[in-house]
Amino acid sequence: MENLISEIISKNILNFILIDTSTSSENQEELNKSKAAAIEFIKNEPNDSDYIVIHYFDNPVVVSESNKTKAIEEIQKIVFSGSNSNLNSALLFVQQKIDSIFNKEISIVLFSNGPCTDDPKATITSIMNRGINFCCITTKNEALVTLAPLSTNISFHVYENSSKLTEYIKEITKNKIEIPVLHKISVANRTIQCSKDDLSISFKIFTNTNELAFEENEIEIEILTNDYYYGQKVIVPNKVDYSTPYTANLVLRVANNSSKYDLPSKIYFKIKVKEQVFDGFFTLDLVWFAGDFETFKPINIWVEGLMGNGKSSVLNMLLNLFTSKPQIYNYFISSNFQNHVTKKITFNKIANILDVFKARASTWLPLYDTIKDKIKISLVDKPGITNTDANINYLLASKGAYYNNTLKDQMVANVEEKKEYECHAVIFVVSLAEIVANKTEMELIKKKTEEVIDKVNIQPILAVTFSDNFNETELEAAKRQLSQSGLNVAKENIFFVHPYINNETKRNIQKDIEAFKLLTCAVDVGIQTQFQKEMDSNDTKKSHLVGEDNKYPPTLNGASASSLSNEPATTVTKKSFIITITHEGKDFKFKIPQKYKVTDLYGMAKSKFSIKEDFSLNDEDEVELVGEFPLDEVIFEEESRLTVNIKN
Repeated sequence: MENLISEIISKNILNFILIDTSTSSENQEELNKSKAAAIEFIKNEPNDSDYIVIHYFDNPVVVSESNKTKAIEEIQKIVFSGSNSNLNSALLFVQQKIDSIFNKEISIVLFSNGPCTDDPKATITSIMNRGINFCCITTKNEALVTLAPLSTNISFHVYENSSKLTEYIKEITKNKIEIPVLHKISVANRTIQCSKDDLSISFKIFTNTNELAFEENEIEIEILTNDYYYGQKVIVPNKVDYSTPYTANLVLRVANNSSKYDLPSKIYFKIKVKEQVFDGFFTLDLVWFAGDFETFKPINIWVEGLMGNGKSSVLNMLLNLFTSKPQIYNYFISSNFQNHVTKKITFNKIANILDVFKARASTWLPLYDTIKDKIKISLVDKPGITNTDANINYLLASKGAYYNNTLKDQMVANVEEKKEYECHAVIFVVSLAEIVANKTEMELIKKKTEEVIDKVNIQPILAVTFSDNFNETELEAAKRQLSQSGLNVAKENIFFVHPYINNETKRNIQKDIEAFKLLTCAVDVGIQTQFQKEMDSNDTKKSHLVGEDNKYPPTLNGASASSLSNEPATTVTKKSFIITITHEGKDFKFKIPQKYKVTDLYGMAKSKFSIKEDFSLNDEDEVELVGEFPLDEVIFEEESRLTVNIKN
């Protein structure tokens, strides 16, 4: 299976500059040379490096924790401070500071002419075992006699002039230790899953050279906890070398409150090799979570919009959720491409689009067979909304009166309505710049969203494009204007998206997450539309059984239909009403008949929201319907609001 995109994070450099200011090892001339050498060293380091400058004598004193300019300023102010050269005391202080520092490439640079008053050998060894660079710059050759015994692993340099120091800095920078092991991360599953399910991954550790080998328990892998997943840590129990890689099978368990958060754009990890710690991250390939879009019945999602607002780009964005990174697939042609304009209605099954790409010799699509089998979504493209051209009637569209490949100049509803062409959800694509500046276009969109709500009872969805053309202040103002425009789109159904544009060649996880949220909403609306159609159909069937006196006619065997339900016939009525169920912070409205039972409602909620855990439905007073009421008691005779409560 394909590996997930991952990266070891380059660390910013943090230099601890230690300057000996004791009278026991320095005189004024030597101290001035040490300060000059320290300043030359800092000038030769990258501009984005950080510095903690410490001068030590009896005790260590921090004079600066800042950037290059500030560090140089503070070094120039350093003066003699005491009689003892307590290097060990200074290093213990540094070691304590290091324990609270993360994601930095740490070096310790000592400026001293020795000797030390205390014994720092053990502390130096402990620091260097953590993979921290340690070097010593002195201003006289004789000092090497006293400083060299501190450690055989310290890099020494005698400062004579700036050019030689520059060469030395280049050398020690070149020799900084890179991560000694390589890694590959892949999803362990072999089929699609839901985003709310735990994710199994394989984390492979290996080396690419015979020169490196690691014993048992010398390597540690840790996936860090985030808002969506709990972390996990594993110590590699086996030897790892060129011919013996190790694969850790890890499970990212979904956090209890994950429903409040989006899927993470990056999942961070640490690889600890002996005492060295390396930070990295990997990004998810959202094709694995296509299970969120698995439906029992086919769903048609219409994507509507004004010409030039990014409709085709949004369609391609949704399509790419079913392909694998890093490639971007473009199936729908943008209006920016050779003056292309969509001229007909097309019903594009995800499975059929994947067939097109699969047929290309160079294209390999993971999970192709599974997605073809389980994903029943069609993305419906159509000519853009205009003032002059005939636009479709969404009441007729919801009944399947517009067929595939209906040309723009022939967009007249067919007499025969086909279920396969029914509209279940509508995404309106609008450019933020156009919608807030052009009242005519605003009114066109407003008219169509009202039509979708009033005539079809489908909750419209808004995909807002081109918001990246605004600065922060302008964007907030435009958002306020949009929210006050009267478009009749629920706040939770408005999505700001950034589709891939023509010159982009690599996938962006943040853009994919935007598309994932948009499609999740569209599928939810589509399922709700289908469910409502079934409820309305059942109401119609029941009403056909009711005579003028509001009673069921007798059945063929002489028994009344009402006796089958153990209820008086007079309780059956054509009237229906709305129940609102809140699930994961979103409201879903359902039209149900009077005398609806708790058992029916629970079954509907479990199916609608794909609930696997134990749950209850609580009313506005937090009264739990299970336990407080018998399951077979008829309780719904008026509009109600309920909340799904998942039980831990």
